[in-house]
Amino acid sequence: MRALVYILMLLPRDIYQFFPMAGLLGSLMGLGLLASRSELIVMRAAGLSLVDIARIVIISASIVLFITVIFGEVIAPIAQRSAVKYKSNALSSGQTLHTSTGTWVRNQRDFIYIGSAPRYGHLKNITKYQFDQNNNLIASSFAAEADYINGAWTFNNIIQSQINKQQIVTAHYDKQHWGLNIEPRLLNIKEIDVYQKSLPQLYSYIKYLKNNDLSSVKFEFVMWQRIFQPLAALVMILLAVPFIFGPLRSATMGLRMLAGAVIGLAFYMLNQFTGPMSMIFEFPAFFAASMPTLIVASFGIYLLVRAK
Repeated sequence: MRALVYILMLLPRDIYQFFPMAGLLGSLMGLGLLASRSELIVMRAAGLSLVDIARIVIISASIVLFITVIFGEVIAPIAQRSAVKYKSNALSSGQTLHTSTGTWVRNQRDFIYIGSAPRYGHLKNITKYQFDQNNNLIASSFAAEADYINGAWTFNNIIQSQINKQQIVTAHYDKQHWGLNIEPRLLNIKEIDVYQKSLPQLYSYIKYLKNNDLSSVKFEFVMWQRIFQPLAALVMILLAVPFIFGPLRSATMGLRMLAGAVIGLAFYMLNQFTGPMSMIFEFPAFFAASMPTLIVASFGIYLLVRAK
């Protein structure tokens, strides 16, 4: 049941990613039905050009496209963040809680805050709060780093403060074992899932990376890819117009759906390919993200000219 809930939370992201393909298939199906009933022939005989028909398709698709953009850029990031928190909570039996600034872990009566996890099995900026049976704070400890060694966490460079009614006693320790029994995979919060962030948040994160001289190519590509997503969906929807009046004019509905699925899959794979290519060959993220849409748009214009 929990796995099903987790999958449902990820659906908004997946639907938005595959919407260009779905838009092409839907457009092929709708125009294909009109073509099979000779309604498109009647529309052409009435004086409508392919550009006029394409304009009608744009108007019809604009409402669905607007709803999908809201769905993908507003609902999907929220659902994605909720899915990650839900999964983490389920795997740790409620022991961990991920937030936008770090991770909280409950270890019996101790509450541990983890600032960051730069790599697997390594933590930084950890603070532990210890409470007694009456929920009174009795100690606070700060560790600069922690490493997962031989199945146990070792905390380094600790400043510990013991708190009582009379005074606070502070001590320094090179190493300590806090008895934290939790696997590193549940604390590995280094990897930033870009689909958990809205576009403004993603832009702010890219600025943060640049200001700290860190690589932001991957995040820039995804940001531009998401900006071009509505345009890509619109281009894929319009691609059905020259296809119906051109190569697929007399094809069966099944063949049209197959052709749409193949083209949509090719577009998706091209989108996945240009990202790593931009990082390897250092192409501008803007160019790499827009290239699949430009290729499909050029192909559609070519077919439209031929269909005329």
